[in-house]
Amino acid sequence: MDLLDTLDLSHFHSGDELQRVEFCKSLFLSFQQNGFVKLINHGLSAEYVTEGLRYNKALFALSKEKKAGFAHPPRPNPHRGYSYVGQENISGVTGFERGEQSGQRVVDLKESFDHGAPDNTMYPNIWPDEDDLPGFRQYMLGYYEKCYKLHLEIMSALALSLGQDAHFFDPLHDARASELRLLHYLEVPKAQIGQCDQTRIAEHTDFGSLTLLMQDGSNGLEVQDPATGSFFPVQCTFPTLIVNVGDSMMRWMNKRIHSACHRVPINADRISPETGSVPARHCIAYFGKPNPGASLKPLDALVNEEYPAVFEDIKAHDYDQSKLRRIYAAA
Repeated sequence: MDLLDTLDLSHFHSGDELQRVEFCKSLFLSFQQNGFVKLINHGLSAEYVTEGLRYNKALFALSKEKKAGFAHPPRPNPHRGYSYVGQENISGVTGFERGEQSGQRVVDLKESFDHGAPDNTMYPNIWPDEDDLPGFRQYMLGYYEKCYKLHLEIMSALALSLGQDAHFFDPLHDARASELRLLHYLEVPKAQIGQCDQTRIAEHTDFGSLTLLMQDGSNGLEVQDPATGSFFPVQCTFPTLIVNVGDSMMRWMNKRIHSACHRVPINADRISPETGSVPARHCIAYFGKPNPGASLKPLDALVNEEYPAVFEDIKAHDYDQSKLRRIYAAA
């Protein structure tokens, strides 16, 4: 059973104050209970996202030689360019936010492409040749800008739910350090299902503030129920947007809400009768990231006798790198 709430974002900016207040309250409760929520009427149309998924498929259909031309650098910097299957070891950060050591290495059967804001000079973007994917760069930068504004809007609703100013979280993101990622989960033959050293993406929590995930309708995401520790599948019709809390937001919020663990396993019940395989899956994820120099200690306005500070001070960039070093340790 899907435990995630579905909220209508148009209620936040409809002009109806009662709807606006109710939306903010429901958003906070969803993040408090599950760390996740589903959004409709979010402003990313089905037609627009479909174009992005078309670019997604075209990019990963390029030859290995061409993809090597815009490869992720061999170091744990914020994600840039193309990462091949097995380059990331997400199982290396399973349990990280709980202070646990990672266990067995599990290979993620996925490849990805990442870019940041066009004006991010700390970690410049790495692009495929324009002749190979005409219009790709322009579209992806446009998608980034739409998600940047949407991310700020959702954070505004969260701030209002806390009794804070609508722009409470804005100064923590004005360096535009967020990232946009295209994901391709490989088709998995029936004979390959059940191998304990493989998955689509291992259990993990996200690093940043809020993640905006758009799927191609194939589903597959599973979220951990904080009450029981078990995982449940998320049912999500296209183009519903999935939003989840990252570690940074959980820290700022002094654990009033939590970054829920999630994964994408290889499930035999998703085998296509036509192909005898689990079909490929394509997604677009926007990872809202704090300014690199921002502190991730609980925000002063959210610390009191009822909620004493539960996290120590660490800079966002240092926290990011501490997880990336484990992800790319064996790359």
